[in-house]
Amino acid sequence: MDSPRVLVTTRSFRKMPGPHQDILNEANCEIVNSPVDRPLEASELADLLVGIDAAILGVDDVSAEALSKADRLKVISRYGVGVDRVDLAAATAGGIVVTNTPGGNTNAVAELTLAFMLALARNIPCQDRRIRAEDWSLMKGVELAGKTLGLLGIGRIGQRVAELAQVFGMRILFCDPYPPADEFVARVGAEACTQEVLFGQSDFLSLHLPLTTETRNVIDADTISQMKPGAFIINTARGGLIDEAALLAALESGRIAGVAFDAFEVEPSLGNPLIAHDNFISTPHIGSSTEQTTLRMGLMASQNALAVLRGERPEHVVNPEVYERIRQDETGS
Repeated sequence: MDSPRVLVTTRSFRKMPGPHQDILNEANCEIVNSPVDRPLEASELADLLVGIDAAILGVDDVSAEALSKADRLKVISRYGVGVDRVDLAAATAGGIVVTNTPGGNTNAVAELTLAFMLALARNIPCQDRRIRAEDWSLMKGVELAGKTLGLLGIGRIGQRVAELAQVFGMRILFCDPYPPADEFVARVGAEACTQEVLFGQSDFLSLHLPLTTETRNVIDADTISQMKPGAFIINTARGGLIDEAALLAALESGRIAGVAFDAFEVEPSLGNPLIAHDNFISTPHIGSSTEQTTLRMGLMASQNALAVLRGERPEHVVNPEVYERIRQDETGS
């Protein structure tokens, strides 16, 4: 393989040395780093993709516009799982393989979800702010033991959250059209249910869904009205799953006791009125930001990119139909 040019936009991939960088160097790749430490807009990415053979991308805007100047691109290797910001149809039409790294961030996101649950249950951020303001007044919290955790979506991350929540003695409900294996359900004592039951009985509702046309604003004023009064909502999945205006109204009315976000509909979300609410806590999309996850996902992303450049088929291809398009281009049929 000649010296392929590999664009890398993800900050953590670039900043942390490790095997993910080593195997690119060993393959004699020319690394082209993003000039900024933030997700790229479509026009910015388009300019950087000129003359690039492989791109290891984060949550950049990979639209048809972004791909318009990709004259040599063979693979988009997502550093992460979600591909809602990748125009898969445009990539496939261009013969570009799209891959991702499922499982690489499972434990990190699950642990952040549990951290949010504990912080909400015991009012930790609010109590910390009060002490800093020399206010020693106490806020009564709740214990996780005996509470009901509702998982809207129970893929890899949702399952790990269920395992961790089981240790706290929580009842676990889940709603997912693709349920996990019976063995797992029995082991953690989880119960399958409808959305209506999930909303009505959950003390803590945790979202673990991809963002699609069907899941956008899955939590809105109507679904919030079905929820147990005083429930908590946690979103460590994708911005856009929750109608933020409806959520703010529910927080202000006291219908929802507290909310934690790691993902907003618009990011960065500075100035969002949710952030000013005492019962709202948030982090800047850090679910995958651990040393271990960086190394796991980084290595998977590099391996995926190199496999495509070698003419091999990686394990985690998001648009498998692209191979038929590539075959047609090669044969002219």
